[in-house]
Amino acid sequence: MGYGRPRITGQRREVSMHRLAMILAITLALCTPSNAGTDLTPREWVSYPPNGMFHEVPEFAPSQYRLLHGRLRSTAIRLLAKQSYYPLPTGEAGKYGLKPQPDQQLFLVRGVAFNISNGKAVVRAMNGSIYVQHESLGPRSLALRFSPLVVSLHKAPESVFASATIDQ
Repeated sequence: MGYGRPRITGQRREVSMHRLAMILAITLALCTPSNAGTDLTPREWVSYPPNGMFHEVPEFAPSQYRLLHGRLRSTAIRLLAKQSYYPLPTGEAGKYGLKPQPDQQLFLVRGVAFNISNGKAVVRAMNGSIYVQHESLGPRSLALRFSPLVVSLHKAPESVFASATIDQ
């Protein structure tokens, strides 16, 4: 029983190489953007309504929409890759944490933000169009990010507009 340096055997090296491979795989999974495989950038989701279109339209109440986070956000980004909205089946509505208003249905809609956790979403709808604008707070060096929402609407939107602003 010696107290010197431990002997390194081939078996111990295999275990440490396996551990290193696992750490690398976990690191890659955590660092991979949630839009991986969609070949989209958040800028592709940005679209502005005609000037003044939503100027005097009231904002939705917070009970009519919810920003998505975590796995729900990743799922929404994937579902919204080719279309600006996605109707949620009735059975899936519960997991999004929003109950549809009477005579309404839940839809995933595109949204973008510079700072999702520090700011607020403003949602407006008029004549079949919906406008999602995120007013972010923070340094101007922040990158634009996907920020999909679940929204309660009477019918599927004809057009979805999304934009973001940032203020220091």
